[in-house]
Amino acid sequence: MIVRNRLLALLYRIGGLALAISAIIFWGRNTSSIGIHALCYVPTLLSIYSSIIFSLLIIVTAIDLRKGCWGIASGLYMPLGMSLTFYSFLQLVLHLGYSLPTGGAFFSTGEVLSCVLLPIISIGEWLLFEEKGTIGFSILPAWYLFPSLYLMLVISRPSLWSNAPLLNGTPYPYSFMNFDLFPIWQVFVHIGVATILIAGLGVGLIFLNNFLAGKYRKQRINL
Repeated sequence: MIVRNRLLALLYRIGGLALAISAIIFWGRNTSSIGIHALCYVPTLLSIYSSIIFSLLIIVTAIDLRKGCWGIASGLYMPLGMSLTFYSFLQLVLHLGYSLPTGGAFFSTGEVLSCVLLPIISIGEWLLFEEKGTIGFSILPAWYLFPSLYLMLVISRPSLWSNAPLLNGTPYPYSFMNFDLFPIWQVFVHIGVATILIAGLGVGLIFLNNFLAGKYRKQRINL
């Protein structure tokens, strides 16, 4: 299903940008004590990236409105546009998987805003307004580049900034990658499990996108 209304797409994308900016402001206020090190937290990075993608979408949609309100709204280059969908899926699944076993201990206002609502809005953008097309699995390394760089940054950060603790008082943003809390082997097990999950979500998203585009439908042969 795709909504064929450019004005509705524009309003939806403006709402997505407003939500992303609200998440940036919220996390900016709550992480002001650690300055630039707030970028160690995934919700902050996702909010910034979402604001960039939604801004670009608003521009192309506003230009596209010259053709009239009715019709499929323009989107971005598919691998770029779907990268937001991938990161949003990833954020939503990881956050719910991390929070639900604790009885919702990680469902503060900011976390609901940037870890639940914003990913859902971003996924909704792809489902409702993006024209589906077939993309190959060759795009996966590009999508995995950001998580790989992020992981290298947060692991090496304590060596680069030894006197810069984060909000939890440790040099690591998340407990599962805390070398002070777990043995080295256990941290790498945690990272390995996360890597498998990330890879699986990427493959699954491409399958879903191509399925919605009709790539796997059987061709009818007329005799």
